[in-house]
Amino acid sequence: AVPLIELSEPLLNATHAGGQICLSGIVETQIEMVSQAYIRDVVFSPPVNQDEWVRLVGVKRRLSSQ
Repeated sequence: AVPLIELSEPLLNATHAGGQICLSGIVETQIEMVSQAYIRDVVFSPPVNQDEWVRLVGVKRRLSSQ
């Protein structure tokens, strides 16, 4: 989870407005921590679980929330 948090700025900079972002390699207890690093710029769909793993998929907001 820590690498996804640390990479949030470069990943968001590389994602165009309206583009999708997919984050994986997350366990259920890390969902809140990881999503908080992106939530200002991304609208997430409900998490997708498989066994102990979770995938977060979202769309980068079209307008800046500054």
